[in-house]
Amino acid sequence: MAWIGAVTLAGCLFGSVFLLPKADYYGRRQMIILFLSFQAGAMLMFLSAMVTYNYFLMLEIACFIAGAVTIPLCSILICYVCELSTLENVPFFTVFSFMAEALTSILVGIYFKFFKDTAVFFLIVTFSLLTFLICVCTLTQESPHFLFKKRQYELLITHLQTIAWVNGYEGELPTKEQLRLKRDNHL
Repeated sequence: MAWIGAVTLAGCLFGSVFLLPKADYYGRRQMIILFLSFQAGAMLMFLSAMVTYNYFLMLEIACFIAGAVTIPLCSILICYVCELSTLENVPFFTVFSFMAEALTSILVGIYFKFFKDTAVFFLIVTFSLLTFLICVCTLTQESPHFLFKKRQYELLITHLQTIAWVNGYEGELPTKEQLRLKRDNHL
């Protein structure tokens, strides 16, 4: 059983080193969708490992995949939410995200203390991940940082207008030329 923890830790290391930097290249939203899909797939593998006799190998593969996408997913989600909020709300969202992660661990511990049914647990987690994946696919837009970096100014202005409306910002937003100049000066 020690191998399961070691494989998960190896997955975390792999994800942090090789997968996390891809968010700046492919976009935060795209990587969130990809990581949520892999996380849901890992949960389905956990479920199937409980049903089949090839338990240990499937469990190791699922642990590696879950470990590889969990750390980048949490990091990218925190960055993504902070990019979409006002500067005044960034500390709140950062603390809230860490509290949610801690609360998740506590709730998992309470669940296994009283129920001990891992199949139901993995079904609940898989359903939650798939629901969150559907919400991310339908309700979110790409991060402003990524759009700015890729010089997609028209789409960036549209997203900034939406973000400003959601956050109640009524000030002046940058124009396409201002964004272009800022990007050129940034290089």
